[in-house]
Amino acid sequence: MYATLSPICSYFSTYKHNDYPNCSVGYGNWPNGSRPLVGLTSFPRSGNTWTRHLIETATGIHTGSLYNANGLYNGGFTAEFDDPSLGRAVVYKAHGYADIFESGILLIRNPYDSFVSFYLFHTKGFMANPPLEEVFKDNKNWTNFVKRQHVRWPRIVENWFESGKRVLIVHYEDLVANTIYHLRRMLEFQNITLTPDRLKCLNDDLEGRFHRQHSENFHFDPYNEELHHIIDADIQKVNSLLKSRNEPPVHKAAYDVEL
Repeated sequence: MYATLSPICSYFSTYKHNDYPNCSVGYGNWPNGSRPLVGLTSFPRSGNTWTRHLIETATGIHTGSLYNANGLYNGGFTAEFDDPSLGRAVVYKAHGYADIFESGILLIRNPYDSFVSFYLFHTKGFMANPPLEEVFKDNKNWTNFVKRQHVRWPRIVENWFESGKRVLIVHYEDLVANTIYHLRRMLEFQNITLTPDRLKCLNDDLEGRFHRQHSENFHFDPYNEELHHIIDADIQKVNSLLKSRNEPPVHKAAYDVEL
């Protein structure tokens, strides 16, 4: 549990188990197709799935997706296969801008961290946590993977900004550090209020099943000089876009390197 939530934990420690509210999740009660679609967009492995859990728990409304991931459906996201044209979910997951969205929440994570996590997912599976040296050191496949994928990371930001549509910027690192505050921002963006009962639901299950964190530090830098040059240029490009809207810059990388 994050330190920023300790007052909440203390406050609710006096609650008895049967005092907790109904934390079930269902579809929105608005008529089908009447609510403009809101995108929850990010580069892969930037906290999208965990954010879906937070939003569902905070609102009691399903989140949907533009994809059909069996693992997420089996893990409890029961609207994963729901047709987005019905518009019954509160937000819809996407790994890029889509014209069907009228507005969006854009999750931004430092790409150095996202690429590490994405490659582990790509090669080892959803919740893998293998020895890092085994996966990354002197691995040409890893280097080529970053070269292929890096263009997607700034493009998501560029496309949203060029669309002219309403978009809320949320940095993943800020969401980790001050979860409730930034979750409230996401709800207020959609004119949704976090009720006391739903706050209790969040306190009871803040992490969910898919908030993955590495348990091992790097003892080497997995990024060679060429990759650093490429990624730093992408970060500079995105920071310029963020600055144009008075948004905070991309956070520093969190991947641990002990050299």
